[in-house]
Amino acid sequence: SIRFMGLYATAYGNPLYKTRTHSYTKYSLQGKNCVHAKAGMYLRNDEIIFYDEAAMVLQYLVEFAA
Repeated sequence: SIRFMGLYATAYGNPLYKTRTHSYTKYSLQGKNCVHAKAGMYLRNDEIIFYDEAAMVLQYLVEFAA
């Protein structure tokens, strides 16, 4: 079977750093460009959440064959 993965160039901008889970919307970012959730007690890995598709551009499309 064949699988695909997209690798994106992103405009990171001015992130809202968080260490706990919370529901955010594009309108609750307090003027920030994305949410950067840091790994710690509540998250195993860092996560960066973008709310505006204009901040992301597909750079590479990788194909995996199994």
